[in-house]
Amino acid sequence: MASMGLSFAEPWLGWFILGLSPLFLLAFWRTGCRAAGVRRWKRLAHALDADSEGLALVDRQHVLLAVSNGFAALLGEESEDILGRNMEDVFGIQGKFDDLTAGLENALAGRAGSCSLSLRLARAERRELHVGFAPLPGRSSRSPRVAVRLRDETRERHAQMELREREALYNGLVEGARSIILRVTPEGIISFMNRFGYEFFGYAQEEVLGRHVLGLIVPEVDAEGRDLVRLWNDLLDDIDSFSQNENENIRKNGERVWVAWSNKAIRDQDGMLQEVLCVGNDMTRLRKSNREIEALYKALNQAGSGLVVTDLAGGIVYANPAWARLHGYESFEGVPGHTLGEVLDAGSGELPVLLAEARDAGLASAELLHVRKDGSSFVGQTSLTLLTDPAGKPDGFVVMVTDASESRRLLSDLQRNRQRLEAIVGCLTDLVFGLDDQGRFTYLSPAVKSIFGYDPEEVLGHSFDLLTHPDDLERCQEYLRTLLAEDPTENSIGLRGLHRDGSVVHLLSHPSVMRDPVTGRNIAVGVARDMTERVRMMENLNESRGRFDDLVSAIEEAFWLQSGTQLLYVSPGFEALFGLSAERFMSDAQALRRVVLPEDAPLAERLLAASAARTAEERCDVTLRVSPPGGKVRWVRGRTFPIVRNGQVERVAGVAQDVTAYTEAVQDMEQARDVAERANKSKSAFLSRIGHEFRTPLNGVLGMLQLLALDPGLGEKALERVRDAEMSGQILLQLLDRLLEYVAVESCRGRESEQPFSLHELLEGLQGAHGPAAAGKGLDLVLESSGAENNLVGDAARIRRTLDMLLENAIRFTPAGMVRLRVFSEEEPDQPHRLNVVFLVEDAGPGIPEKMRVSVFEPFVQGDESYTRRFGGIGLGLSLVRRLVRCLDGNVDVGVSELGGALFRVELPLGRALL
Repeated sequence: MASMGLSFAEPWLGWFILGLSPLFLLAFWRTGCRAAGVRRWKRLAHALDADSEGLALVDRQHVLLAVSNGFAALLGEESEDILGRNMEDVFGIQGKFDDLTAGLENALAGRAGSCSLSLRLARAERRELHVGFAPLPGRSSRSPRVAVRLRDETRERHAQMELREREALYNGLVEGARSIILRVTPEGIISFMNRFGYEFFGYAQEEVLGRHVLGLIVPEVDAEGRDLVRLWNDLLDDIDSFSQNENENIRKNGERVWVAWSNKAIRDQDGMLQEVLCVGNDMTRLRKSNREIEALYKALNQAGSGLVVTDLAGGIVYANPAWARLHGYESFEGVPGHTLGEVLDAGSGELPVLLAEARDAGLASAELLHVRKDGSSFVGQTSLTLLTDPAGKPDGFVVMVTDASESRRLLSDLQRNRQRLEAIVGCLTDLVFGLDDQGRFTYLSPAVKSIFGYDPEEVLGHSFDLLTHPDDLERCQEYLRTLLAEDPTENSIGLRGLHRDGSVVHLLSHPSVMRDPVTGRNIAVGVARDMTERVRMMENLNESRGRFDDLVSAIEEAFWLQSGTQLLYVSPGFEALFGLSAERFMSDAQALRRVVLPEDAPLAERLLAASAARTAEERCDVTLRVSPPGGKVRWVRGRTFPIVRNGQVERVAGVAQDVTAYTEAVQDMEQARDVAERANKSKSAFLSRIGHEFRTPLNGVLGMLQLLALDPGLGEKALERVRDAEMSGQILLQLLDRLLEYVAVESCRGRESEQPFSLHELLEGLQGAHGPAAAGKGLDLVLESSGAENNLVGDAARIRRTLDMLLENAIRFTPAGMVRLRVFSEEEPDQPHRLNVVFLVEDAGPGIPEKMRVSVFEPFVQGDESYTRRFGGIGLGLSLVRRLVRCLDGNVDVGVSELGGALFRVELPLGRALL
């Protein structure tokens, strides 16, 4: 039986192995293909890495299957970072994937293509790339993969751009030049002329190009008889020897002009002459100016007045013969090399002043003392004119002189005496005048300007009626008649005059009579003094006295003046206030002690003692009770003020005022304040107690709801209702916590909690606390401190709580965009260890209207009621922020952010931590 079983099993096993052999062969074949594929992928990767231009393999989903190092380097990335990523994702950083997508789709459809991209890499480098797409054949009509090749064209494009810029610059310089620019072939044919050249010679472009220079712009013979044909041939033979030349040229209209040419040979690599570059400048006017200068020299040499030309320092560079003769020289050749200081008397000090005046004004003239060659001198009328170069800068002086010795001697004495008289009269504040027998002014001193507002020239020749008040005119005319008749009844007269603006001028005049030596008639001369200010002061004094009397009679306060123990003045209001008449108080100052309550008698004694103060510091301010006979008790405040002159107390002023109504109002206000403070404390205690009582059952309700939500038997709708109830409870708990916190910060207790803290750690904590909430809404939360001290001293807990609430509001009210916190510090000039730290919280939300920016910090107020319904809250957040900031002795306000939303600015005085 065993042998039979074995013989039966062996054929079966053989057939089974024979049936599995195809599967073994297929597995072996697939393993070999995979190994070959890995080898091909490795060879492809080595090939891609060896290509400097950058190659990549992309599948139908635009995913990078293989990337060369050059491809990744051109994008500023590492190959491991971009392998397996989508092409649009890699290039989409720069927002340039539209052309890429189109190229990839065309290549997948079997059409090769390319595009150009301009990318800005992460390090701000701009790179110009050429992208090529090549389809890789597959089994279907669509290519399963695409080969992408990148080539860097940055340098090539930059070079092309720089070449175009250089060409534009060269063309601009050539066409904008104010010189003639020519290019001429060795045969003399014009191949180029710039725009200025066409304008200068009067030709159009087609009339010049291709023509020979000789006969067109260069004549064969110039006005000096030079053979210009030969000159041109010599120039071609040896251009370096004729790099600069000047010759006559001819315009289209036949006009001859002189041009200074600069010539340069343009040769090829073999040194053969290709062109001659000629640059010319018009010299016609310069040559004409030289001829005019020669004519001018001849005229100057024949002039009768002395003339020299000097440099700015006064050195003589030219002198005409007349100047040489005036100064004792035989000819002008001996004068140059000298200076004006040698010819003019330098000791007088007038020459430097005259030179400075000529530099400033361009022209100066004066009579100066000139020294001859033999040492003698003469007075010359000397004028200096400033010379300038073509650029307008000072270059020297032209000095002309004529002998003025005789005229100067004749006028010197007269001018000296006149100057003395004018100086004396000009210093007088009184008006000096002269009148002829018709009452016309023959002289007026400068004081007429300050007294009447007229210049002397405006009044000379007019009658004195012009300056006299109409009401005093007849009296003045009568006084002048008696004065000229030498029979005056008075030596002075007071009168009123009229200022130019119509105001009245009060004068006191002292005239006298004298005989005119020319006409033989009597004339009046005199002095008038302006008394207007004195009259005005007297009127003001009288008016002030009247106003003072009216004032002290009308006011209810009482005041007095005292010198030592003597009362100088007591106002009428004293009797109504104290029940004492002014006369009784002046005769018996101690009577004041008898009208006040006995308890306040020491205060009355202090007030009387202070009224006799001897130093400026002795002042008194008391409030006492007055009980006049048969009257109601009233409160009176008495004060004294020493009046100090020249460091000494001259007298003492006392003021008394009825403050009964004010004192009673203050007492009532203090009582009301005490009641309000007790009510506020009761309210705070009630809110704190009831808040804690509410929190305990509310926490129980929330706990039960959370346990109920864990029940697996709840249906989906019931579970949703439980979640809504739990959310409502959480919101109620947050509002209750906010209300308790609002009550807790009313007293601002806990200033002793100020400790050193790190600003960086504070910002990191804020980032960790609010970053998830911002990220959950898709917002960017940016916290930055620029130029702010890191180590500070302050109440870090309250600062953290303030910023928490501001950032929470900003994130809650911002639908999209950014929320930013910026911190910077400002030095306190008077406190080197204190800083003013500013926190700016900005958002991109709807902002706060301007009309709500004050009330938004009030309790239970929000900027927009619609946001109250949408985002929740009872309006205590910003009110709590303001209370916290005030507890920190800081300030908070709201404005408009650069991001478009609200900007909250918190300024806190913090200490600088000593490390």
